[in-house]
Amino acid sequence: MNDLHMCWFVDAWRDTRNRYLQAWSEAGWHVVLWHAGQLTAAPENVEMVDVRELLHDAPHFDYELAHASHAACADLFRFEVLRRLGGGYSDLDVLPNEARAESEARFGAPQCNPAALEIRFLTASSDDPLISAVIEAQHAREEHFLAGGGYGPHYPFARRNDRSSRVKDRIPQRTGPALVKKVVQAYADAQHTPFAHYLIPNATIDSTTENHEEHFSASFPKIRRAVAAKYRSYL
Repeated sequence: MNDLHMCWFVDAWRDTRNRYLQAWSEAGWHVVLWHAGQLTAAPENVEMVDVRELLHDAPHFDYELAHASHAACADLFRFEVLRRLGGGYSDLDVLPNEARAESEARFGAPQCNPAALEIRFLTASSDDPLISAVIEAQHAREEHFLAGGGYGPHYPFARRNDRSSRVKDRIPQRTGPALVKKVVQAYADAQHTPFAHYLIPNATIDSTTENHEEHFSASFPKIRRAVAAKYRSYL
């Protein structure tokens, strides 16, 4: 059975997420829900693990968690858990379609933002070199962010006169889908491999609207339109 890693670093658990856990379990995945010590009981058929058992030597993750930057925490975690343990990673708004574990790193196709990759579902074997390349780039961007003051008293306005640095400090460019797109493209070029080789062609993804019962499946053009508003803030 394939391991599927999920994470939840927000204080309160939302019961609306249980159906995602159940769906992946029913699809034949062993679901592992990683948390930051705030969860006490796991949903049925789900293994629950404190993230500190895995990331006890991750200062960038600790810094983001201390500042309640949960999106950056999830970005750092998803690649570290795949590098160390392999298997699959999914955000808690993704439903399985034909998703399966791959022997190489795989990412979602570009969505509404052509400069980014969909990273809500990933799969890789442990110690995959592309996953390691992403982690190295994340750490470099985190160091750049910290050197500029991090979440200091003037964040995010301290660099308002330096647009290039300011954009790089945003989470999608620092740890998330925009950074990942650049790393995957550079890796594909270095390996003389088509970029599409590293993409997952299909997924079933929740609309992430307030109505969690409203979801759709398997069409990236539809997904692009549905999540456009969510990702506009990334641009």
